Amino acid sequence: MAKDYNPLTCLPSAEAVRKRLKAAREEARKLRILLQVAEKIEKADDADSRQGVADAE
Repeated sequence: MAKDYNPLTCLPSAEAVRKRLKAAREEARKLRILLQVAEKIEKADDADSRQGVADAE
């Protein structure tokens, strides 16, 4: 006879969820840093582009 399906057996432990949450927070922290750097580079590139246009005039 087949066992009854119990969806609760698929739930991870609280510790497993904590580990995944910690990893997700660390990744989010790194992505925030990466975003800040990318935005600074874009602003610098935009400023250089505007300066180049002003110099050409």
